[in-house]
Amino acid sequence: MYKIKYFVFSALALLLAGCSQPKKSTDPQPRSVKVKEATLFSDPTRACYPAKIIATEEYNVAFRQGGMIVRIPVGVGQQVRQGETIAILDTRDYQTQLNATQARFDQVKAEYERVAALYKRGSVSPNDYEKATSGMNQLAEQLQAHKNALADCHLKAPSAGKIERINFKQGETIGAGMPVICMVDNERPEAEVFIPAEAIDQAKSSNAYFDKNGVHELRFVSLTPKATSGGLYKARYAFKNNDAKIRTGEVGNILFSSQPDQVVSSYCEIPTEAVFESDGSSYVWVMNETSTRALKKSVRPVKIRNNGNMILSGISAGDQVVVAGVHTITEDMELRILPQPSKTNIGGLK
Repeated sequence: MYKIKYFVFSALALLLAGCSQPKKSTDPQPRSVKVKEATLFSDPTRACYPAKIIATEEYNVAFRQGGMIVRIPVGVGQQVRQGETIAILDTRDYQTQLNATQARFDQVKAEYERVAALYKRGSVSPNDYEKATSGMNQLAEQLQAHKNALADCHLKAPSAGKIERINFKQGETIGAGMPVICMVDNERPEAEVFIPAEAIDQAKSSNAYFDKNGVHELRFVSLTPKATSGGLYKARYAFKNNDAKIRTGEVGNILFSSQPDQVVSSYCEIPTEAVFESDGSSYVWVMNETSTRALKKSVRPVKIRNNGNMILSGISAGDQVVVAGVHTITEDMELRILPQPSKTNIGGLK
């Protein structure tokens, strides 16, 4: 009996001792990340001037015939597509003319078919058959001309562009060929800028960019030899690649730089590997000293420098940007910034 009591007591003691041991923590440890401070990007050779986008071509659009304008469905500054109706003439006279010609054509065609049937049977002379054929062909041409005249009452945009001026109003009567609307071509816009005399050499020889919703590379086109009353010279630049679809009338800045990889001084520079894509947009992870979690910030890359760093906007100089393992981080993940190596104690010796 004593042995049984001793065994039960020993088992109970072992069980209590096992329960009293501390449990190991299952909480995930903070992920260690390497950060890099975003630096302000600057270019001492950069110059900036306000600029405006202008059209390379301006053209007038006119009706091929006269009449009274009954409607102008577009306004100044409106963008139109090729083939879009931009003005309409009164169609009543042209419709009446077409109806009369159509009735005459139907009669002549019926007469021609009768003569043609008789000609096949040898009942009419070849001369009568030729007269009937010629009469029907002439009237067919006249009928087509009157159809075209009715269709021409709708003035169409010859190409895609912007309405620059409207020279007439609804209710006014115009003659054939009178310019009704002035349009500008949007397909090949140019940037126009006025610069001082001391910037002429830089404007001709430096790399030029148009800064508007991104930086767009330009090509020098021309410079007026005579200054304005304010002592400025007008320069024009063409876009090397207008993928952004810059439109006439937009304003922005033209930037001149002697270094192709240094364009905008208000942008920041960080290692390229810090930038990642998500849902078609570019982002970086930014941390600060008081938080253990990273903030996902949207950025707009401009270009990659020769040193491999990226120039972008969307962050500020001094931001601590995660530069390694960016694809394994989530917004709820706890992080720990790895200490930066000492510049004076490279080996970390104490």
